[in-house]
Amino acid sequence: MLPGQDSPPPPERGVTAPQAVAVAIAGAALSAREISQATGLPERAVYTALEHLARSARGRGQRLQVTPAACLDCGFRFVKRDRLTKPSRCPACRSTHIAPPRFRLG
Repeated sequence: MLPGQDSPPPPERGVTAPQAVAVAIAGAALSAREISQATGLPERAVYTALEHLARSARGRGQRLQVTPAACLDCGFRFVKRDRLTKPSRCPACRSTHIAPPRFRLG
């Protein structure tokens, strides 16, 4: 820069992936696919952002509420599952017809 010239404006700061996901799940429980459609992020990025939100929400006095995945054929619920991703098949009946977990920030 030459003396007397104004400096260029700083680049605009965009919304981070966890911030976009937090806004999307603040009102209603959504699946990762629905969050992906609402935010424009790929599903993999949504899962990464959800993991980040689960850790950072505690500091703000919030909690990531997870409605567990469930088998649509036999009704088995994946209550003890720690991973946020959708399971591939049911351990009880081996069906692949699984309702995805739903996420809500509360």
